[in-house]
Amino acid sequence: MKPDKAPILSVNNYASKLSLGSLHWKNFRYHSSDVFHINKMEDYIRLSKLEELPLPPHRKEVFDFIFLTRGKLIRSKGLDTYEISAHQFFFLPAYQFTTMQSLSADASGYFCHFNSDIFYKRLFQKELLQQFPFLHFTGNPVVKVNQKVAAFIMQLLSRLEQEYQYDEKCNTDFVASG
Repeated sequence: MKPDKAPILSVNNYASKLSLGSLHWKNFRYHSSDVFHINKMEDYIRLSKLEELPLPPHRKEVFDFIFLTRGKLIRSKGLDTYEISAHQFFFLPAYQFTTMQSLSADASGYFCHFNSDIFYKRLFQKELLQQFPFLHFTGNPVVKVNQKVAAFIMQLLSRLEQEYQYDEKCNTDFVASG
């Protein structure tokens, strides 16, 4: 990867070019894991071997978010840099320039990526994602929640992870509505 170019990475390219380890993206639906993937942050850190930060600038073909319950993360969106801590989301729209500059060793929470097509199968209209400013190129990517809401979000993300990890016929309608 040339230092003067920020590549657009597919999910598989992301795993192979930016990760020292193997992220083991699971294949399901559309014969590709670029529709939906979720990991606990602890697993994401361990599997991707993110010891060598910062990551080089890049763009991905999928949306992603990180929700932290502990620790700190410094990540960029475009030219802006954000510090994320407990009970905060960091959302990144597809094709947005980004890099992860640092991640504390005690970080926990969830990492998720998804293709917007998951929302357009049955349940939602195409305008749905436009209603969420944090998913726009110009929107603030950080969403902070209080402790009560964070507990509910953790239950929901845990359920999504279970659906993803343990059910080979993962119900993407359930995932999209989560």
